[in-house]
Amino acid sequence: MSHFLRHALKSTPLWITGALWPLVLLAPFVPGLPRPEPSGLPWRQELLLSLLLTATTGLLLKSALGKSATVISLPRAQTFKLSRRELLLILPLALFVLWSAAALVWASNPYPILHYAFVWGSYLLFFLLMRRVATRPRLLALSLAAFVTVILIISLASVIGAMGAPVSLFRYNGLGEPLAISIPLSVVLALSVRRRLLATACGATALLAWLAMLQAFERTPFISTSAGLILLALLILFFPQFGLRKLNRACLMLGCFILVTAFQFMPGTFSIGAEPPHTALSRLQTSSVEDENTQSRLLFWGVALRMWREHPLKGVGANHYGIDFPEARAQFAASHPDSKLVGMIEGHLVIMAHNEYLQILAELGLVGLLLFAFFAAALVWAAWLALKHARSPVVPGAVCMLAIFAINSGASSISFRWLASGLIFFFAAALVTRFARRETDEHETESLKLSRAFVQRATVGALAFSLLMLCGMSLQGLNVTEHGLAQGATDSATVDNHYRSALFWNPFDGPTHFNYGIWLFNQRRYSEAIPHLRFGLLNGMNTSVCYAYLSSAQMKAGETERGTETLAEGLRVYPLSVFLRVRHASVLKKMGKDEEAQSELARAVSIEEAWARGWWELINSGKDATVAAAKAAPGRVAPPGNLSPRDAVFMVLSENGERGPSLVLTSDGKFVAREAE
Repeated sequence: MSHFLRHALKSTPLWITGALWPLVLLAPFVPGLPRPEPSGLPWRQELLLSLLLTATTGLLLKSALGKSATVISLPRAQTFKLSRRELLLILPLALFVLWSAAALVWASNPYPILHYAFVWGSYLLFFLLMRRVATRPRLLALSLAAFVTVILIISLASVIGAMGAPVSLFRYNGLGEPLAISIPLSVVLALSVRRRLLATACGATALLAWLAMLQAFERTPFISTSAGLILLALLILFFPQFGLRKLNRACLMLGCFILVTAFQFMPGTFSIGAEPPHTALSRLQTSSVEDENTQSRLLFWGVALRMWREHPLKGVGANHYGIDFPEARAQFAASHPDSKLVGMIEGHLVIMAHNEYLQILAELGLVGLLLFAFFAAALVWAAWLALKHARSPVVPGAVCMLAIFAINSGASSISFRWLASGLIFFFAAALVTRFARRETDEHETESLKLSRAFVQRATVGALAFSLLMLCGMSLQGLNVTEHGLAQGATDSATVDNHYRSALFWNPFDGPTHFNYGIWLFNQRRYSEAIPHLRFGLLNGMNTSVCYAYLSSAQMKAGETERGTETLAEGLRVYPLSVFLRVRHASVLKKMGKDEEAQSELARAVSIEEAWARGWWELINSGKDATVAAAKAAPGRVAPPGNLSPRDAVFMVLSENGERGPSLVLTSDGKFVAREAE
């Protein structure tokens, strides 16, 4: 076995990425490493992918400098052929990566830009390598087997977790969408593989992935996957050359899908924890334009368009949607003062636009969106050619995977932002482009011939890129690990050291700065907390409660005017926030500005009277007085438990000394108290 492995690595370094890339999908399940809240941009999957790319490109370079080995299927004729069709795919994708990195010139924070450029650069390199993997039948078969095996493991773990397994390994890890994208490929393999055992395994993978996706109760993956499976049925019907018309297997698969779907839609099936019965069907039935989830997406999209209008050509910068969200939200609120969207989601961190196309437009402008559109158009043309000319059964599966991804990206926060999902997309893209060429095209005269020296230099560049990405993700991993250790420590000196170490490894991480600022605030080190809270606020930590924390720290440090200005800025972003208006009124009252305080309080009352009176009592008189006032005037004074955002209640009680001081900001923008309420 070891001899076989050494021979494989020596003769074909592509085995590393081709066979092992699905392991990247398992990275979020790895236990043991600290998981701080919020953890900022992900790093586990990126680090593992960079390791695979570094190993592959390193061995490819070694082969390129040798005398007898090949370089990415480089023929002995000392030239490397690149078809014009491949160039139409690679060129806009490469320019997209360069344009993403160019945002370093005008954007505020270099770290998220570099992260975005590294991720998309790795997508490009992965696509090039997998395109070569797809030309080698044995290596492609191994890659497909590894992919299906990993999807089976993840699906099974997710299903067990949804059924209430206490083991932390079996939990939902945001992988519903990648599982959904993988389903068509598993289906076509189940219909085409000759060995019954393997076909059964592929069919089970498809069914478990479908079940895991349903148990996530997400509407977009369900709709997009349903559309993708309908498209797959149509492709099987109109393109008989793929040999997928196996009636017995097709009927069995269809029947199993219907049974699994019906079972999941039954009331009470797989209810999680002590929550009331909840099904995927009920999730769809409650969907409407008026529900909060849909309305929040309309707000995200409106803010994205506002960013684009302000920066039409270049955008605000890659991965800067969450950073520039407050200013764009304030502009949206000023332009639409009567819209009910203005009063939504003040207590949630907003990082994604929940629409990949709009987010690309907002972050990279019209230039970035056009480059992406050129790549997408070339990929659609390649998919059509593959359907016309190819005979491999994986083609319709790969085409449907791309279709599901495209539909899903219209209302998803994951898309290319979650590496697992992006890798599956480019895996499918590599399959489609490989089979888009007819056999007679393998030696087409229109191919561009690149010299061996050029390929060697390109391999050196790929290795350098992989090493830089490996170093960058390692630093981010150290930052997240130290951040997690700080949140788990109890000794003040230890917590302080961990936070300082985390910021040493990555001084540009907003969540680390903000959580360190919260800890310093709770330690009454207000002057030290201010710069960290401000940095976090300017780099994505921008809920209404975040403004309140910075304002409170400034006032307690003697910077009263700045604290008032921070509240005023928060109200510009969240003009319908009853909490911020009442807090601002309370501050103005203490400063002796009675008339302004009365005006601000009246505005809060006009928005929601019970909340305004409840907040006033809680901020100025405490919890017991608020409870008493709520009992004395039911309906006119809201008790603490009814106030929103809930995180602000925790903060006020903490400041009043009515609960423990330790609060942690979670990934969805909520503060969680470590001590019982």
